[in-house]
Amino acid sequence: MPKVRKLKGLAPRKKAKLSHTEEPKKALVGVSDMGISDIVSSVNIRNFGVSDVNTDIQTCLYKVVLPKIQKLMDSDSEKVNVNISLAALKLLKLLPGDMMDTYLPTIVHRISNFLKSHLESIHDEARSALATCLKELGLEYLQFIVKVLRSTLKRGYELHVLGYTLNFILSKCLSSALSGKIDYCLGDLLSIIENDIFGAVAEQKEVEKIASKMKETKKKKSFESLKLVAQNVTFKNNALKLLAQVTAHLKKHVSQNVKGRLENMLHSIAAGIESNPFVD
Repeated sequence: MPKVRKLKGLAPRKKAKLSHTEEPKKALVGVSDMGISDIVSSVNIRNFGVSDVNTDIQTCLYKVVLPKIQKLMDSDSEKVNVNISLAALKLLKLLPGDMMDTYLPTIVHRISNFLKSHLESIHDEARSALATCLKELGLEYLQFIVKVLRSTLKRGYELHVLGYTLNFILSKCLSSALSGKIDYCLGDLLSIIENDIFGAVAEQKEVEKIASKMKETKKKKSFESLKLVAQNVTFKNNALKLLAQVTAHLKKHVSQNVKGRLENMLHSIAAGIESNPFVD
């Protein structure tokens, strides 16, 4: 009888297998049929409301249901469909963990690419899909999703969309006291926040032409994001990290404009700490 091994997940502070640097070239379904029964029988199954999923059911899910979900996603390639993405994730959670690691990048990259659109409605749908996916997966996948977003949204108005999207995801997924759950990716979160607050994105001509009518450019959400982060990190371990951006700017010549932003950052951090239930 084969040994049972633990599924490979994305535990915080451990290097993920998932690739965020480039969009996967494989379709959602691409594993060879060879050995699928052996793979299924040799691993523990993720518990998703059922105590046991047998090999025959898993094989059917993989060979019959998953291709149909892929077909639905491909048939509506110009529009985000939250329900289809969620269905794909729920199904993958019933399959061996390696399959989640293999196919999740395809789903997340596909959704993230919609954020490059110039249509506000498409942005809203994509953000909703990402937040729904993260709720389904758990916060241990937050860093992976953030890294995909950073590798997808890299220039011009896209950087405004990045900051706005991060705030949306955090506001939807940090709704209760979750101290320490985001500590492992604090650096990634603060990097996006700082760039949104102090970056020179607004000076680019592309922003003036394309993004002037986009809601993501009209109001910075990163001060709200900073408050949410301060509210949910382990304060005693991360207090200096939260303040590092402010102290670094204070060492330079500070204009009146920058001074106002620094004051807003301090106010956001203080408000978050005040609401952090785990601050001693």
